Amino acid sequence: MKKNMGLIDRMIRLLVAMLFVALYVMGLVTGVFGAFLIAVSIVFIATSLIGYCPVYDVFHIKTCK
Repeated sequence: MKKNMGLIDRMIRLLVAMLFVALYVMGLVTGVFGAFLIAVSIVFIATSLIGYCPVYDVFHIKTCK
């Protein structure tokens, strides 16, 4: 896997993931939608740490130099 995510993209994903987790922990988002946000957060964190997004690969998007 070649990296296809730039640093800014990775940081934005981490911030969004932290926001989703905070919303869930504070109880502002619950139920199925809350579980969905946690799942999206896990994906965002994983792709940010790896630097590779399979969706970007499908659409030939590359945000790194």
